[in-house]
Amino acid sequence: MPDYLEYDNKDLVSEPFTRVRKEDMADISYSADWNIWYRFYVGSTYRINIKTKDHRVLRVKFTSYFSANEKVNDAYDTIVNLLWEYYLEDIVTERLEEFEASKKLQLAGFTLTEHGVTVPEKKLFIEWGDVELKEYEAYHMVYNRQQPTEHQDIRLGEWGSEVLYSIIKKLKKRTS
Repeated sequence: MPDYLEYDNKDLVSEPFTRVRKEDMADISYSADWNIWYRFYVGSTYRINIKTKDHRVLRVKFTSYFSANEKVNDAYDTIVNLLWEYYLEDIVTERLEEFEASKKLQLAGFTLTEHGVTVPEKKLFIEWGDVELKEYEAYHMVYNRQQPTEHQDIRLGEWGSEVLYSIIKKLKKRTS
């Protein structure tokens, strides 16, 4: 639902569904991994994690095997799209408002300022005019257009990865 997420992860006889209200959500991470037996692809495991502002985490995991994989993959895609539409877009907007208020934002180890991006592990600073983004299956990459070896991966499934990527993409468009 647009105002809350409800998930059946309890004994329904004694307790109702777990419900997380939209305004209580701090972040959402999700990922899909292949299930391989020996050398053969046999299915996928999907993970969706919702972190609340009081640091609780609701973990959803489901797995598909063999012929059920396509239906489960479609369900996962639908869920992820709804998570974006109902919740993540608002989290991105909220974090962008924080950035606009202070002209600085720290997220997933990165520091964003009005001048550019500081990449955490390599202690690099990339000015907005040189910031480039690339999407891969398991991660996004932030790199310096002038020196592509100056880069940092943003691993999908980690806290802040989707929000960070979206914010950098929006801020990069503003400065182009």
